[in-house]
Amino acid sequence: MLQDIQNGHSNIKIIKQKHIGQHPALFEGFKVAKGEIIITMDADQNAGPQYIPGLLDKLNQGYDIVVSWRVSRLGLGLIRRFGSLLVNRYTNFITGTRLHDHACSLKVFRGQLVKENLHRKELRRFFGIFIARYTNRISEIKALSNYKYSKNSSFTFKGLLLLLFDFIFSSINMRYRNILSRIGRP
Repeated sequence: MLQDIQNGHSNIKIIKQKHIGQHPALFEGFKVAKGEIIITMDADQNAGPQYIPGLLDKLNQGYDIVVSWRVSRLGLGLIRRFGSLLVNRYTNFITGTRLHDHACSLKVFRGQLVKENLHRKELRRFFGIFIARYTNRISEIKALSNYKYSKNSSFTFKGLLLLLFDFIFSSINMRYRNILSRIGRP
């Protein structure tokens, strides 16, 4: 579907990455993106490209970021649901936003917002999530979570814990850098 869209529009660039992890891959994509609008999406199409027109419609209402909210996540166990709820609430606190699903990778960004914030070291690890802190024009649309390609999670319990700790420490670093910048320290 993406190839069909690209064939009709020479200004659309699809970037395929080796498996280096979701967030590092997204950051590498942000660094090379040149468009006025940047769309991110996982290869597993958990929230597929059929939602892109809705994301763009919402973006055109004056938002800088529009995020897909996976409203029906079939096969997600109780522990993962609870963990997801806690992480999203924590992320709302850290970024100052009120979204349901920060972790869904199907998002649309204004290119200018991305380019203006690529230099921020505190955003590098989770750029696609933490950038929400630098705009108050953010919204979401509902998307059914329907894995087109069935797969088991690549995360073990230990892997999820390590990702969680990485996320928490990265968010603390972001808050620390923001406090230092307010008092005039680099």
